[in-house]
Amino acid sequence: MAFQLLALTGVWAGCVSLFNGDKSRKIQSEHETKRRETQLEMEYLRMNHQANLESTRQAFQKKVVEYQCENSLRVQQFVKTVDLMLAKNQQEFQAWQAEQQRKLQQELATYNRETQLAVAAYQRETTKGMAEFNKILDNWPLRVYPSEIIGFPSQEKAVPLRIIIAPPEIDYDRFGIANKDFPKLEKRLAQGVRGFVENYYPLNSQERPTEFLGGAWDSNRFHSEASIKRLFTMLKSEPTLILESEVDGEYINLRLAYWSGGQDLYGYKTVISKLGHLEMVKAFAKARMLEGKTETELPKNAKIEHNAKDFEKFCDFLVACHQLLAGLFADVHYLIHYNRPLQLPSLLPEVMKSFPDHQAVNEIIQWIVNGYRDAFKVLKMDRSYWIPDLMLELAQGLAALEDKSWARELVKESGREWLRLRGTTLAEGCDLLGAMKPVLTLEDKEYLKKLENCQLALGNSGTMNQVVSLITWVEDRTRLEAEKHLREEEKRIAEIAKFETEQRHREEEKRQRKEAERQRREEEEKRQRKEAERQRQELEKQQAQTKAIVQIDQPKPTKKQWTYEVQRDPFAPFLNKGK
Repeated sequence: MAFQLLALTGVWAGCVSLFNGDKSRKIQSEHETKRRETQLEMEYLRMNHQANLESTRQAFQKKVVEYQCENSLRVQQFVKTVDLMLAKNQQEFQAWQAEQQRKLQQELATYNRETQLAVAAYQRETTKGMAEFNKILDNWPLRVYPSEIIGFPSQEKAVPLRIIIAPPEIDYDRFGIANKDFPKLEKRLAQGVRGFVENYYPLNSQERPTEFLGGAWDSNRFHSEASIKRLFTMLKSEPTLILESEVDGEYINLRLAYWSGGQDLYGYKTVISKLGHLEMVKAFAKARMLEGKTETELPKNAKIEHNAKDFEKFCDFLVACHQLLAGLFADVHYLIHYNRPLQLPSLLPEVMKSFPDHQAVNEIIQWIVNGYRDAFKVLKMDRSYWIPDLMLELAQGLAALEDKSWARELVKESGREWLRLRGTTLAEGCDLLGAMKPVLTLEDKEYLKKLENCQLALGNSGTMNQVVSLITWVEDRTRLEAEKHLREEEKRIAEIAKFETEQRHREEEKRQRKEAERQRREEEEKRQRKEAERQRQELEKQQAQTKAIVQIDQPKPTKKQWTYEVQRDPFAPFLNKGK
């Protein structure tokens, strides 16, 4: 019995050892199978990742190349468009720039004038409250009081320029001061200035209103700087021109004072100094005696006696001087402060009829020209583009005089200023029209017309024909440039249309490339799926082969072993048998 038990125990131990060995081999086989599966999966993922990475890299490089090509074409087209715009017409840009500068200059001048008017309004309010008001009135040189002159201007109308004359002799001088050797000219001077102002600078004018105060000067006791200073103190808010003529023995002096209203200083200048009025009257008398005769026909000891007609000529000369000065300052005042065009140059031929043949005429004309030049210097600071045209307007009026040197000089100055504004200088001895030709534009046609009229007035037919040729040349060149510009514009539009067409083609090609890329990716994904399916099948096949190998390697159980495996309890037969 014991022997049997021991045998059964050995058999059981062998069965257990055999069972444990089979289980260990099975675990090792399963572990090896999982390891191989893991390696295959990792290799599949690595290959798939590399394929996706390569596909992404190629797509990125293609996009970079496409963007560079597209951007390069855009840059080239932009550069071409900019070049076309820059080459469009530099002179047209200069003309536009000149027009903008004119507008800015005019706006600046308007602003300055409005500021000056505001100051003048403040001065009006403060004048009447001055402590010295009554004391100043005691020595007031006018027959009208400041309150009668100081007005309340409206914003719609310019403040009129007041013109006052202080004649060499005053009718009804309240202090009884009189020069018996010099006749009274107050009424004649007043009527001459009054008629001139009423015709050309009337008070109701919208452009150049002027108020002439005839008979305002009270006495010859008031004269020179002292009286002007007193007037300025009370009337500084009002634009004022004072024409003062003074008798000094055999001589007469002509001075003037001017302020524009709202300024802190006034101008006081001498126009004619020590003009021998008796000498002028004698010269007129001698010219009257020589009418129809020669110098030799006049007796050597002939006594030259002047009469009332000779003195009237002198009076006409003095009246014409007052008219010119009144017109000059009215022009300058409204030009600087209100941008009004000049008017006196066109009136010069009419006014100069009263001028006799005398040296004093040249002196007054030179003073008028210098007065306009001073005004042009003021304009040069903020309205420089107006000066060439203004000089030609003045030159055309002066061309009507017998002495045309002033007009010729102004024409040259106008041309030099015109060239300077366009960045060109006239070299010494060079032709003015030749220097102007390269920088002329169609906007300069009006200037050339004025230049043509000046040359016609000066009698320079040859120069006038050259100006006419320049006008024709400018018109032809402008027409050709317009046609060229039109062709360039058409070319630019065609290039833009071509660029847009090319852009559409590029976009279509890009779309097609994207579509091809999408199809390629779909095919690649399909290929990858097939490859994954193949690898999966290969893996399953390998797994199946591995299981088959494991099964072959395991030993087949014997009949007895199978019996033990079937039995739940290996000792059950013996236990049952013992019972």
